[in-house]
Amino acid sequence: MTPETFNKILNDLLSFMLKGHDQITKSSAIAFVNDIILENKLALITPQNSRKIATKLVEVYQLNSVSAALSMKESIQNLYASCLGLQMKILKEYPKTVAQLVEMIVKLPHELDIVISLNIYEIAKNLPEEMLRT
Repeated sequence: MTPETFNKILNDLLSFMLKGHDQITKSSAIAFVNDIILENKLALITPQNSRKIATKLVEVYQLNSVSAALSMKESIQNLYASCLGLQMKILKEYPKTVAQLVEMIVKLPHELDIVISLNIYEIAKNLPEEMLRT
């Protein structure tokens, strides 16, 4: 696969991740993106595409009602958070983008505190220590 190929499939991949007809479809699409990063094939995902993925993962909670967000299966919430966190391996070179994503998360309704905590934890886990000190 090349970065161009990934770019071509990104919109379909995001659709499967966020709107897949069942949990297996969503999980498989998320696992595909996670595996690219975990297998250290970071060059396949451009920073722009990583930002798009990360933004869409936060928008899942922004654009849904609180009750809809809370009704998501915990396993999907965990997968979304891990995928968001792994995007930091690409986005760590862009502190303003990271700060914008963190701000989007902390501005979620307080009823989503567990979701906020989970996502912030995954982001922090994947950022260099020196970025966390600033």
